[in-house]
Amino acid sequence: MKKITYYFALLLVGLFFVSSCDDEPLEGEFFSTPDGSDPADFCADAPLAITSAQVALANAAPAQQAELCDALIATINSTINVCGDDTGIFQSLLDELGTDCMIDTTDPGDGNDDLVGRTYLLTAFEVETPIDLNGDGVATTELISEGSCYENETLFFNDETNVTVTSTSFLEITVEVDADDNLIQSSECIFEEDITNATYSVNGNTITIDGIDGVINGNQIVITVPEGFFGEIVGDDGISTVELLEDIVFTYTLQ
Repeated sequence: MKKITYYFALLLVGLFFVSSCDDEPLEGEFFSTPDGSDPADFCADAPLAITSAQVALANAAPAQQAELCDALIATINSTINVCGDDTGIFQSLLDELGTDCMIDTTDPGDGNDDLVGRTYLLTAFEVETPIDLNGDGVATTELISEGSCYENETLFFNDETNVTVTSTSFLEITVEVDADDNLIQSSECIFEEDITNATYSVNGNTITIDGIDGVINGNQIVITVPEGFFGEIVGDDGISTVELLEDIVFTYTLQ
């Protein structure tokens, strides 16, 4: 991403300009403020609001940059509309930002060609209900850290439309109810080699693999599968069941 930190120095000039007028009465025509506050208070706080919006954009993950860019531009425009811009400092800032805040849209993840030939490894497998698989007395929602399953699951992007999904294991969890109505949990990692060819597309920071959406965030791909985690508890009669459906969040990290 291109550097945007130099704008802070530019804004300090505007901050000095506004602060230097604190002891003088505000004159002229004032417009209604976006938040309904007093125009004088709004104008006094405007430079800090712009700086805060810049900081948020500078520290944002790629998936949030476009939204925060729009917020920064809207904040500057509101300042100009309500407070004026006699020195031209705020308009100059807008001109420097352009329409995209100088966000580098060629960063990895913003186009299919940036993924081609890359391998992503599954580094987190998160469910909604904490589970203690390894028996250490600590239940967590991240299952890879709880055992030896899901350690070699990968995405390999063959070209601009095809990805190879490789799975080497899956977790089988069994929950039984004993005579005292206690839940007894056991688990087994089933090793396999399942290789699937899938199609994918990229739109901005959104990646869709065989109809399932995910987000490209830096060197990671995060995919949420609604109700992808299925559990079933069989009753004492061996027939009645209680089903558990939870979302799964897969996090793949570039290797």
